Amino acid sequence: MESGKIRYKLDSSSGGHNGIKDIIDHCKSENFHRIKIGVKKGEIRDPKKFVLEKFNRIEKEKMFEVKEEAAEQISITLSNLYQDC
Repeated sequence: MESGKIRYKLDSSSGGHNGIKDIIDHCKSENFHRIKIGVKKGEIRDPKKFVLEKFNRIEKEKMFEVKEEAAEQISITLSNLYQDC
């Protein structure tokens, strides 16, 4: 997914992400909210190495820009969840 792009989902599969697979297995459900922030577009040759690398200056700036939007979406989602209780 393109760097800085944010995607919100509810009730979907792991999409091959092992961390999400573990959450689904533990909860016995796919019924939870996800916020995905893109960090790189294109092929990643060595995913194990990639996840341990630090962001470069441009990537850091992009993440700083999108963190406010992600935080706002988390706040809205939590407000909506508690409103239903």
